[in-house]
Amino acid sequence: MTIRWRLTLWFTALVATLLLLRAGASWWAFDRTATRDMAGLVQDRATRVHNFINGLAAERRYDEVTLILRNPDILPRAFSDDGMILQVVDRRGRVVARSTNLGNKTLPWVGPGRLAAVYLQLPNWQSPNWLVYGYPLVIGGTPVGTIQVAATLQGIEMAARRLLVIELLGLAGGILLSLLLGFWLAGRALAPVVRMTATVDALEATDLRRRVDGESNDEIGRLAKTFNRLLERLEKAFDAQQRFISDASHELRSPLTAIRGHVQLMQKRGQSNPEVLHSGLATVQREAERVSRLVDDLLLLARGQSTGAMGQGPPTDMRPVVREMVEAYVPLHGNLSLAPLPTETFLVPVEPDRFRQVLLNLLSNALRETPADKPVVVGWQREGDNAVLSIRDAGPGIPADHLPHLFERFYRVETSRERNRGGTGLGLAIVAAIVQATDATVKVTSELDQGTTFAVRWPIVAAAAQDAVDEAQSLAGKPTKAAEPV
Repeated sequence: MTIRWRLTLWFTALVATLLLLRAGASWWAFDRTATRDMAGLVQDRATRVHNFINGLAAERRYDEVTLILRNPDILPRAFSDDGMILQVVDRRGRVVARSTNLGNKTLPWVGPGRLAAVYLQLPNWQSPNWLVYGYPLVIGGTPVGTIQVAATLQGIEMAARRLLVIELLGLAGGILLSLLLGFWLAGRALAPVVRMTATVDALEATDLRRRVDGESNDEIGRLAKTFNRLLERLEKAFDAQQRFISDASHELRSPLTAIRGHVQLMQKRGQSNPEVLHSGLATVQREAERVSRLVDDLLLLARGQSTGAMGQGPPTDMRPVVREMVEAYVPLHGNLSLAPLPTETFLVPVEPDRFRQVLLNLLSNALRETPADKPVVVGWQREGDNAVLSIRDAGPGIPADHLPHLFERFYRVETSRERNRGGTGLGLAIVAAIVQATDATVKVTSELDQGTTFAVRWPIVAAAAQDAVDEAQSLAGKPTKAAEPV
C-alpha cells in the first residue's frame, strides 16, 4: 500500500471517529434533553392532578372523595387526552382511579417522588416504553396515596431514530468526502516526493548534476535539501574518482610507453650497439622504479581509506627522527639546515614511519623546487599544546589559486616540469591522509618569488608521563630517550 493511500485512510479514520463521536454526543444530548423535558411535563401534570383532587376534598368529605375517584368519568379528560395516562393508588397499593386511556391495565409501581422508565404494552400505543412519575397524594395534611402520571416515549424514540438515520447518512457522507479530500490532500503533500522520485529515476551514473526541488521549509523541503547535499557529495566523489582514474592511467601510461619504446629500440639495435643497450636498460630501470613508487603510493592511500587508520601510534618523541632525516639529506643538499630543536620532551600520537613519510614528502618537494643557492630550513617546535613540524624554503613560491588544490591526488602546479623531475603527484595527498588520520592539521603559506612554508601541527600528549619515565630511568642509571638538539 502506498504512502498516499495510508495517509488517506488515516485521515478518513480520524474524520470517521470524530463524526462518530459527534453523532454519539448529539444522540445522547437529544435523549437527555427530551427526557428531561418529558419529565417536566409529567411532573407538572401530576401537580395539576394533585391540586384537582385537593379541590374536590375541600368541597366533600374524604370518604366521598374516594368514592368519586373510583368513578372513571370524574377525572377531567384534559388530563389524559394528550398522550399521558393517569393512575391514583391508595396507601395499600390499590388502584382507586385511572384514566380511560389506560383501560384495564395497571401502571407498574413507581413510588412517590420517583421518576422511572417502565415497560407497558397498551393496545393503542406503538411503543411500550413509558416515563412514569409518582407524586404523593396528600389531603388535609394526611398522605392518602400516590398519583402516577405516565407519558409515552414514542415521540422521543421516533425522533431519536430519525436523528440516528440522519447521523448515519452524515457519517457515510463524511467518510466518502474525507476519502476524496484525503486522497487529494495526500497527493498535494506528497507531490514533492513524487518529483524527487522522478528526478532520482532520471539520474545517470555519469551525470549527477540534476537537483530535486527543495524550496519549501517543511520536512519534505529539508529532506530535498539533504538529498541535494548528498548528490553534491556524490558528484564531487564521482568527479574525483574520474580524475583519479584518468590521472592514474596517464601516470602509468607514460613510463610504460617509455619502457616499451626502449625495449623495441634495444631489440633492433641493442645487439650491435652496446651504448644503446646500456642506455635503454637504465631508462627501463628508472621508469620501472617510477611505476613501483606510484603503485606503492596508491596502495598506501587505498589502505588508509579502507582501514581508517593511517599513522595512529603510541605517543613518541620525534626529535631523533627529525635529526636523523635532516642529517641524511644534508650531504646531498648543502642548502638544507635544521633549526635548533627544543630541549624539552613532548610526544605526538603518530607512528615514526608515518612521521618520516610526512617529512620526506614535504622535504622532497621543497628541495626539488628550491634552487641550490636558496635555503631550506626544517623546524620542530612546541607551540602551546601543539608540536609543529615546519619546512620553509626560499623557492619560487606557489600561486594563490593553486594552494586549495595542493593536496589533491596527481595535482601539479607545473605538470610537465615535476613529472620530468620524477614526482608521482601523490606525495602531498599522502601527507594529507596521514595528517587527517592522526588528528593533525597542515597549513601552507606561500608568496611568489619569496618561498613556501608547510606547517603540520600535532596535539601533544602524555608529556608528563614521559617525564616520569625519563626520571625513573635516570634514577636507575639508564640513558633516557631524549636527544640533545643539534
